[in-house]
Amino acid sequence: MLTEVSRSGYYDGLARTDSVFLRKERDYADYLLLKRVHDRHKGKICYRGLYMEMLDLIGGPMNHKRILRIVRKFRIVTKIRRQNAYHTIAKATCEHKTVPNHLTVGSISRSLVRYSFRTSLIYELDLPNFLSLLRGGYRYS
Repeated sequence: MLTEVSRSGYYDGLARTDSVFLRKERDYADYLLLKRVHDRHKGKICYRGLYMEMLDLIGGPMNHKRILRIVRKFRIVTKIRRQNAYHTIAKATCEHKTVPNHLTVGSISRSLVRYSFRTSLIYELDLPNFLSLLRGGYRYS
């Protein structure tokens, strides 16, 4: 069967088959190392972390592009960090939400209007006198 390949392309392909086979074997050996590290970290390590682990494991750096190529080729998938469930519930229920202060000089909360603390006794307030004190004046009846 004739193929439309030039003579140099044919012999170049023959010479390359050995190197391609060796590269596949070397990639598989590196995959086993990367997979072992990935499983040790429970799948929560990305290629930068794998690079740092390889520095310690093999005693020298492994090219980060090579790590990425092997990760893509053998589909080593990193788990994405999930949000804390308690944080999600707190956001949904507005647990720690701050509300705007609607109190102005004219409107006072009930607890302030009812009682004034002087020494250890509680006296009922006269509302017009209390409001005038808040506005900066004084008035006695």
